[in-house]
Amino acid sequence: MTSWFEREVEATLHRRVVGEQRDDRGRAVTSFVDERIRVWAYYLAEIAVDLGGHVGRVRFDGTIYPATSTGVRVRDEITVPQGRFRVEHITDWDNNPLWRPGLADAKLRKVDG
Repeated sequence: MTSWFEREVEATLHRRVVGEQRDDRGRAVTSFVDERIRVWAYYLAEIAVDLGGHVGRVRFDGTIYPATSTGVRVRDEITVPQGRFRVEHITDWDNNPLWRPGLADAKLRKVDG
């Protein structure tokens, strides 16, 4: 696999798939399909993003920078050596330090278990 980014780290993307089946409460049954991806970087640290005052503060456990071409979405999960995390928020990060478009900024929360 070729990449625009010189340094990369391997991670496992657990892509969330919503099935056609329903559980006994009528909710769609979800599962995960595993896929190996390479990310530019990640870091784990408890951070809080202010979304308009202290009431709008959101806590994250880390950030990961996958290529936008991987198609990472909110509610997908990613495993790195330190554990498994759920993608809570994702945006394009075109003004990254490499000045190359195609990098996403995904905020993570630790998955219990």
